[in-house]
Amino acid sequence: MQRLWNRSTLRRLATAMAVVLALPAASALAADLPQVEIPYTSFQLSNGLTVLVHEDHKAPIVAVNIWYHVGSKNEPFGRSGFAHLFEHLMFNGSENYNDDYFKVVERLGATDLNGTTNEDRTNYFQNVPVAAIDTVLWLESDRMGHLLGAIDQPRLDEQRGVVQNEKRQGENEPYAISEDLITRAVWPKGHPYDHTVIGSMEDLSAAKLEDVKDWFGKYYGPSNAVLTLAGDIDPATAKAKVEKFFGDLPPGPPVPHPKTWVARRSGVVRETAEDRVPQSRLYQVWNVPPIGDPDWMYLTMLGNVLAGDKGSRLYKRLVYQDQIATNVNAFLDDREIASLFEIVLTAQPGGDLAKVEATAAEELNKLIANGPTADEVERVRNSLYSRFVRGAERIGGFGGKSDVLLRGAVFQNDPAAYKTYLDRLRKATPRQLTSLPGFMVGPAKKLEKTMMTIILLLIVAVAAFNVVASLVMVVAEKRNDIAILRTLGLSRGGVVATFIVQGTVIGWAGALAGIGLGIVLALNAGGIVHGLEVAFGFELFDPAVYYISRIPSELRRADVALVSVTAFALTLVATIYPARRAAATEPAEALRYE
Repeated sequence: MQRLWNRSTLRRLATAMAVVLALPAASALAADLPQVEIPYTSFQLSNGLTVLVHEDHKAPIVAVNIWYHVGSKNEPFGRSGFAHLFEHLMFNGSENYNDDYFKVVERLGATDLNGTTNEDRTNYFQNVPVAAIDTVLWLESDRMGHLLGAIDQPRLDEQRGVVQNEKRQGENEPYAISEDLITRAVWPKGHPYDHTVIGSMEDLSAAKLEDVKDWFGKYYGPSNAVLTLAGDIDPATAKAKVEKFFGDLPPGPPVPHPKTWVARRSGVVRETAEDRVPQSRLYQVWNVPPIGDPDWMYLTMLGNVLAGDKGSRLYKRLVYQDQIATNVNAFLDDREIASLFEIVLTAQPGGDLAKVEATAAEELNKLIANGPTADEVERVRNSLYSRFVRGAERIGGFGGKSDVLLRGAVFQNDPAAYKTYLDRLRKATPRQLTSLPGFMVGPAKKLEKTMMTIILLLIVAVAAFNVVASLVMVVAEKRNDIAILRTLGLSRGGVVATFIVQGTVIGWAGALAGIGLGIVLALNAGGIVHGLEVAFGFELFDPAVYYISRIPSELRRADVALVSVTAFALTLVATIYPARRAAATEPAEALRYE
């Protein structure tokens, strides 16, 4: 397998995102999407445990889902993989039920039973019959408050071995080496995401009982957890039961949580690696904003336009039409403090990966230049919406109602954050993407963008002055231009400086926008010369002055005003439009892996 790291068309990606939503979203189909409501009641115990209750009496079952706000990003240096290791220990028994957790809850009829760890949270969930709710709450409270007495060295060694074996199995899968390489390449050292969730063998081997106790004491208190009960239960009953089983637990210390850190990148990095696989694969990875950012939704839509199904851009071109790839994928790996946008392309056996890359880039550029069709946007909108609704038909499990409420509560401090997600999906309009998102611009590009903004502001200010001055000339009764200067309250030197700055600034802006410097200066040459004439009382011969001097004075004033307004408009169009077009094709930061 060949791999290459390359930070490429980040600004292209930004423009593509803008195009995805630069279409009418208030169409009949979008307007017909149903409103989704997941009503809930929330309360908090005195120890800080937050509880969410959702009533759904369709079946006599309750989803018990608890999220601890701790994941691999909280691991200290030298202890990678510890959050996941601790998750395993939580299923091995507690002080008052020192046996395998699965045994008892499976006998109770539990379904959708599991626990998982990612970069940002660790969760434990199960659906149980109403009659079993007391037992499950007692088990959850016992391992939240009384775990350490049940953990000894043999148990730690046992689960360490299980996790290390899980790591070996994962590393034996095709393309598995990509996870480590991508992680090291996209996150700078010291970033909370700079290591994988499974961790390293060395760090897992180094875990000690003291580490277990420290981790439990820091992160597994009620104040760092959110519990959701969804199903055949009412808020009053839920509160009484939760108070009974969790109310006497100590809160635990305050837990600091890392803030948003997108880790913007610049430059180009390409990496190549070999593996025993039959087909080459290309990975392209961009550092993008976290969960909850408005562009989070736009990136999700972009991924689906590119490779959401077999009718998507990349699938049709690479797999069906050209038949140079066997599979394509584009998705958002969304996380709490920063996310990754990835495009993954698998070439045909023995195929040319460079050709796959070039063809995919061609399709991406087409999307940027022309935008998606209305049908593509509606298909993506409906697909994402229906996917959410199907998940929310369940009370538990991944994507179920309890999961949706917890995701919003833990990551966005709002259990109803899903409404914002759906509202953006339903009502996305071009107005929401009037400029390129700042996160898509690397340090150098960001500086260039700032300079361009300053230049444009200067252009507007100076050109606006020219317009005002010309309008004064139109309404002034005196033909003497010196009198007009006095009316404006400007000195001769001020007028000269103003017109010279105007010509210089507009000229450089035109050059940056890709227009010839001379062409832009020509638009304002007459204004600069006339400024000198007005200031010093002499006339220079040039086409603009010659033309103006040959018409009656009244028309002259109107003509100067018209020329100034026209030059102002042309300047804005000539500067802004090419700059926006250039942004669609100019390489910027990104990360690519082949």
